[in-house]
Amino acid sequence: MSARPILLLFLAFFVTRAFALDLNDRLEDACFTEISMFCRKAPRKLEPRLKCLKAESEVLTPRCANGIKAVHEAIAKTQVEAPLVESTASVKVSTKAPAPALPTEIETHLTRFDGSVYVHLANQQGDQYLKAEKNMPLDKGDLVRTGTDGKAELTINAESVIELGPDTDFQIDSLDPKKIEWRLLVGSFVAKIRSLVEGQDMRFNTASAVAAIRGTELAMKQDADTTSVAVLDEGRVTVTSAKGGEPVFLKPNQETRVQAGKGPTPAVALTAKPDLRKQIEEARSRATQVKKEWKPMGAKGRADMRQLLGKKPAIAGDKLTNVQRKAPAAPVGGKPAPGSGGKSPAPAPAAGKGASNPPPAAPAAGGKAQAAPQARPASAPAQNKQAPSSGQNQQGQTPQSGKKQSPSPKK
Repeated sequence: MSARPILLLFLAFFVTRAFALDLNDRLEDACFTEISMFCRKAPRKLEPRLKCLKAESEVLTPRCANGIKAVHEAIAKTQVEAPLVESTASVKVSTKAPAPALPTEIETHLTRFDGSVYVHLANQQGDQYLKAEKNMPLDKGDLVRTGTDGKAELTINAESVIELGPDTDFQIDSLDPKKIEWRLLVGSFVAKIRSLVEGQDMRFNTASAVAAIRGTELAMKQDADTTSVAVLDEGRVTVTSAKGGEPVFLKPNQETRVQAGKGPTPAVALTAKPDLRKQIEEARSRATQVKKEWKPMGAKGRADMRQLLGKKPAIAGDKLTNVQRKAPAAPVGGKPAPGSGGKSPAPAPAAGKGASNPPPAAPAAGGKAQAAPQARPASAPAQNKQAPSSGQNQQGQTPQSGKKQSPSPKK
């Protein structure tokens, strides 16, 4: 047997193997979310993954479905051209498309707003806010607050949008390109998030839940101690309790609820919500439109703009128009969130009930939380106890009417 046929067989073997590895990489790039959620136990090979994804065909994203179609077409084309290997030793191998690169930074702008919308910059002291401005650059630690008549839109790197509803407090926890985190303190939003690149992680946090995504149409609402999470027509979301525990995986058109201190409820079909459908359709349209309107500022441009914003007159939280909160925002990362911003400050807990009351009112303009009066413990010294019901003090003397009781005489 001559060496030429043997050489051609070896060449065909290695080319076919390289081609299969290339297709496997292309499939993983297109269906990363689906593979990580539904095919984690499948061998990291092309055929087992295609078989696994076929079983989940009814819930695949358009990106993944198109990727699978492209892989099948490439396989069919290779099978037709395979006989040419033996005669010409010439095989056409597709060039692997470069994987999308991890962005060097995450640039976020307040691209649109309506009604009463305010921003608390991370470097502002206490409960101070600025009026929202179009294309205002946002950074880690900033908080966007909408009033009862307010709506706001955040755009991330010209590709993804987050639409905040009325009566919402939304904070930026991290803009690290590898780990992007947001925090919904109260209120609601819908988001159209593009597929993340490999190595990226995005999470939406609340007081009771964590929603991890890789690219999806998402809706969340935080009301009292309950978080509602829903996936619209695209994407997957992993929902866990803020305290950890077993996750719940949401497919398109599914939702779950998480109460504080408890795990998420089982995924159920998303109930008909015409308003929510209207909001996500608008978010889809905006995600396309902002690409045309986006004007990147760069790190220096954002820093200069924020420096100018810091010189503008601030507004105290209790002076914000159309902003009323039933409860103050929960502290985040050990730093008290800005105040509740209502027309009248939240009342402090009554004496003697501090242990069972809700969290104290948010800090005033000075930046320190207002401490509620506390009842003296039973073990306090005798001179600090309340006067007996008979109207006498501890020494048996009746205090004068309309005057405060005199302290005990010095020893």
